[in-house]
Amino acid sequence: MMKFAVFFKALTLTLAAFVVLPILACAKVPNDGISSDTTTSGGGTTVADTTDAQTTAEPESAFASAETRLEATESVEPIDLMLGMWVTPRPHLMTTQEDADARFAEIKKSGINMVYSFGESSDAALMDRMLKAAEKNGVSVMIELWRVADASTIEANLTLVKQTMGYGSVIGYNMYDEPNANIYGLLGEQYRRIRETVGEDKLIMCNLFPNYAKDSQLGISSGKDGMTAYQVYIDRFMSEVRSDVLSFDYYPFKASSNDDQGKIRDMLINFSDIALCAQKYDVPAWGFVQNSSWSGTRIPNDNELRWLSHFHLIFGLQSYSYFLYSQPSDVAGGEGIFEGMLTYGGERTEIYDRVKANNEALSGLRGRFLDYTLKGFNVDKMSSYYERYIAEQLKLESFGTLVSVESKYGLLVGCFENEEGVAYYVMNFNYHLDNTATLNFSESADVTVWGADGIEQMGNTPTLELQLLPGEGKFVEMKIYN
Repeated sequence: MMKFAVFFKALTLTLAAFVVLPILACAKVPNDGISSDTTTSGGGTTVADTTDAQTTAEPESAFASAETRLEATESVEPIDLMLGMWVTPRPHLMTTQEDADARFAEIKKSGINMVYSFGESSDAALMDRMLKAAEKNGVSVMIELWRVADASTIEANLTLVKQTMGYGSVIGYNMYDEPNANIYGLLGEQYRRIRETVGEDKLIMCNLFPNYAKDSQLGISSGKDGMTAYQVYIDRFMSEVRSDVLSFDYYPFKASSNDDQGKIRDMLINFSDIALCAQKYDVPAWGFVQNSSWSGTRIPNDNELRWLSHFHLIFGLQSYSYFLYSQPSDVAGGEGIFEGMLTYGGERTEIYDRVKANNEALSGLRGRFLDYTLKGFNVDKMSSYYERYIAEQLKLESFGTLVSVESKYGLLVGCFENEEGVAYYVMNFNYHLDNTATLNFSESADVTVWGADGIEQMGNTPTLELQLLPGEGKFVEMKIYN
């Protein structure tokens, strides 16, 4: 049985239909830290009709003490967020079982609990050491298959599946990284053959291109029926291959920060497309977070890495992986030397420490957002340059009892729901400056605020105030834990 709740969500989670409502475009000022394009108006963004409750006297808020919050935090069973990585420690770092065990202990210590195999498929002994080390340290493995080209490749991959499916650490198979649509037929056939072999106990997936890939890379020449070429690309993948997961990667931070504005704009488009496609086909979405550097890109700093992580989660992704963990080579290729969490010689870099700290902060939320489904977004003071690129189907005029949102800088509020009620993922969209956020409810409400320190506020209040680090997100449940 798999150790991660996200696996069961991958097979059973039903995403509710997104509400299609216009978003209010008020209170935008040139202070989101990543754009100078703005429109301005009055106070905070109103996200629900005003009620008589706002004009009557509200009871004083009463928040729980630090001791009570700590007890409540520890009483909540965490939902494990699957945090993966690309490029395992290189073969020369795992020549013995003891070496492999130590390397996977190092991986687990960083807060990473899933890896994609990378090249081990050609070395049975290395694969065995890696899978045993992963199981010993509680790390799950997605096995990389050979890139399918014809029927003979499918047979070779089925042999690899049969050789690895019995290991406790193996949770599934990555059939192809960034496939062209021209091979969807072969991938669909391979998916069916693997499913017949492993039953329902494993995930089968591919990782797709981002929307900045060329049409020739996508294998799609043009859009169709009002859809862009990229929307056709991901929709055809889900309809023709029917993967268990809709996975993709997007790396926005180029060497010059002058490129950030355009990349983040396209990122909002890409994540909107993925969210809507995942909802349509009732599958979870996964992604990749840029933590490293290669030709033409920069290493994200602490604030930028925090922003990237919360951006993925606020869009409802159920898992993401870091690109990348281990430097794959010490010889420069077409994209130069890739800098990762480990050097090619196996030394930890500052990126390792940054990712570890980021994962520790995320663990404070205890995965509570994984128990909810994204319905859409509200914003406050987000530049109109960015706001207009969130899909219209994801823009909400109102949600729950939230009446208005006020912030100092750009704010993105994810609106989530489960069978018990609603929740709000509040993210500082500014990755340069600290931010404040005020949530006003139509009536005094029970709230629990999850942040890096676990439950950071809990009580009954008509108004909730949050302090946010650059790029930080906090998850607000409309309930109290006793």
